[in-house]
Amino acid sequence: MAGSQTSSMLPGRASCERSPPRLLLCAVAVAVAMAVAEVTWLLPAGRLLPAGRLGPGAWKGAGRNLNKAGVGRRAARRLSFSQAHPDLKYLIKRFNFTDEEALIYSDLRSPVSVDKVELILDWLVRIICLDEQQLRILVLKWPKIFGTSIETYKVNVGWLSKQGLSEEQIRSLIKRKVDIVRIETGIRNRYERVVAWLSRNGFAKADRVKVMTALPEILNYKVDTLKEKFEILSEHIRPLAEVVKILVRDPSVLTVHVSRIQYRCRILKRREWDIKMKLGTMHFTEAKFAARFE
Repeated sequence: MAGSQTSSMLPGRASCERSPPRLLLCAVAVAVAMAVAEVTWLLPAGRLLPAGRLGPGAWKGAGRNLNKAGVGRRAARRLSFSQAHPDLKYLIKRFNFTDEEALIYSDLRSPVSVDKVELILDWLVRIICLDEQQLRILVLKWPKIFGTSIETYKVNVGWLSKQGLSEEQIRSLIKRKVDIVRIETGIRNRYERVVAWLSRNGFAKADRVKVMTALPEILNYKVDTLKEKFEILSEHIRPLAEVVKILVRDPSVLTVHVSRIQYRCRILKRREWDIKMKLGTMHFTEAKFAARFE
């Protein structure tokens, strides 16, 4: 009798086999509860939804809350940056950067001394004649401008002046693309090769100035790429001086990929169109060009 009572009090085989699933269910229940708590924290106040009704609006609100949390972390990071790097602290105070602007700026720039920052800002104001708001925009647009020495800036401005650009043209160029005067000696050698290539192919000094001011990124192009594009155009447009004239008027044609220039010149020639009058079509989308000419 006692033995039977003892045996009845002990868990049987079936009970033992059911125990692991119960433990598993408990673990799942805990995980679900934690997930619900996490979702509840993310949802906007007053918009707790019953189970099974987590619609797009709820997740949109959760995204906003996450973004707010992210902004808080970024603000703390900005504070740590401004404390660690006096130059960033100086710029935040001078230009009244927002949290987002300070974060982006701190990620893209390299720390420098406050003296160097003030020296370059003063040089930019004197050379480009920017007011404080324009200077703020320039600094935000080109965070790496303080990574170049003032001597490099002066040498490069002098180089642009030797190419025939007036002070006003140099100011305009720096406003649009200040990187053009951040170049080091090695890169400037590439610029000189591009200018020499333009000169060899019939671009007079005034023409080169127009091309550089309208399309400053041409100075970063490889000469071989420019040569290939120029040769394709010269095959379909005569005389050569006409190609130069067209490119001076619209140098953006040189930004189009070689294969597109080649293909579209061939199509326009087959259709007996005057290519020099249709070079604007090089910027058409594939669909627009096909609908018009193919």
